[in-house]
Amino acid sequence: MVELEDAATGERLTKRDNTPTDIFHSRLQFSPDGRYLASAGWIWHPVDAASVFDVPRALEEPASLDSAALMEGVEGGIFLTSVAFGARDTLVFVRVDESRDGDTFYLGTYSLTERKLLSEVELEEPAGPLMVVDAEHVVDFFGHPKLVSRATGRVVQRWEDLDTGKVLASIRHHLPPPPHFALDAANRRFAVGTASGIEVITLAAQ
Repeated sequence: MVELEDAATGERLTKRDNTPTDIFHSRLQFSPDGRYLASAGWIWHPVDAASVFDVPRALEEPASLDSAALMEGVEGGIFLTSVAFGARDTLVFVRVDESRDGDTFYLGTYSLTERKLLSEVELEEPAGPLMVVDAEHVVDFFGHPKLVSRATGRVVQRWEDLDTGKVLASIRHHLPPPPHFALDAANRRFAVGTASGIEVITLAAQ
């Protein structure tokens, strides 16, 4: 269950008595303007599932936190393994298509206002946690940081000397904890912990 609280006082702002949806929330993040709250978690099958909540609505109708209706344009958020907020009302995501022949990963952009898919391309490689850089690129942190084209799904730059772990989604089987890394999308930079300290990578503006 997701709850919103006052950070200064600890007061719970979304008290409710209804039965929550059976979702295991993970990797919560607010949109830059604070309007939306996203979760990239999973439901019991198990299968990955993303949820997005309208924060002002949740403060007025706490029960709305038990619905993922904002993701109705992408199969209810099922099979979305990672999400990150893009410009304005957009959510950038990684979706996996599982099959006996192997998994295929896609990078997409979804409009939260229009509730529809804006674009989706097949990824050249599996992708994990994301940081949106701009309208043209994201950084994927599966294995090592990679700059990926949002138009083609291809890797255009790598930092192979920086280890960021093998986590693809919130469901993690027999994986060691990932190395520490931090994202600062607003300033187009990220930091990765290494054996000798912390390495900060800043991406040049286009």
